[in-house]
Amino acid sequence: MGSESRGRRRRARWVNTPSSKGMSTWAWLLGAVLLSLLSVATARPPVTATEEEETTLEPEEPPTKYQISKPTVCSVHPGELVKLSCPLPEAGPITWTKDGSSLGPNNRTLIDQEWLQIRDATPKDSGLYACSAVGPLGSDTLCFIVNVTDAISSGDDEDDTERSEDAPADGEQMREYLGRGSAKHDGNVTQHS
Repeated sequence: MGSESRGRRRRARWVNTPSSKGMSTWAWLLGAVLLSLLSVATARPPVTATEEEETTLEPEEPPTKYQISKPTVCSVHPGELVKLSCPLPEAGPITWTKDGSSLGPNNRTLIDQEWLQIRDATPKDSGLYACSAVGPLGSDTLCFIVNVTDAISSGDDEDDTERSEDAPADGEQMREYLGRGSAKHDGNVTQHS
């Protein structure tokens, strides 16, 4: 009932088979190759850039070339003086723009390097003003949003159609403010960012 082998009797040991001797030779050869690659990699000096290559390489993250500030909001009444200050550190010549167009001095506009003054402001003077300067580390820009309006908005536009509950108090505060005289309120608006 059992199976009977007819032929040469085989040994049951793996160590002495011809295929296992070939495998051990390959394992030793593979180990020697890996060991030689490892020793070559550790014996090799690190790769460094030459002096010429170092001078031409740029840093991975160059410093920011353009610095633009969050706009400062400046609200004035018509006829008042708008006075904007542009304190840029270590700046070269400062240029002023309004809504992207270059500004120059005229009969109502005075530009004195870091100061911009607009006399007798009108609603047409409203807009985005910017002062820019190019320095050794790049360009800096400060922005101003100028609003020339008859009334300064309270930010609560929902109550504009209805009379406010505290309207009498608002009137008293206004009279008190106007009663102080113009010594504290001369129309100048100086903005620093």
